[in-house]
Amino acid sequence: MYVKDFIAPNESFKTSISKFNDFSYTIFKNKATNTTIDSVSCIENIGGLDFYCFKMNIKISTNMHMHSWSLKRIFKDKIVSINLNYVDPKVGQSFVHALKKAKFI
Repeated sequence: MYVKDFIAPNESFKTSISKFNDFSYTIFKNKATNTTIDSVSCIENIGGLDFYCFKMNIKISTNMHMHSWSLKRIFKDKIVSINLNYVDPKVGQSFVHALKKAKFI
């Protein structure tokens, strides 16, 4: 997780996030040959706050899948970004479960 000052761009935060998600997808698609990538953009509620969420499921081989979550929102003039990447579904789901129970004070 990281937090940094939010400097308002000439476009909406949602548009900026969408461009970043497209960029992330393109990087994986172009650099990771022989992979299959499924992605979805959605809103995830974490601790009562809505985050823009971008999820990718990257099939690297028949035996390996990498899962990537990127969550972002503006909170008190700061960008809060949470990134989660995992290959072990059991461990990953434990992290997702803990994340969804997080509280922000």
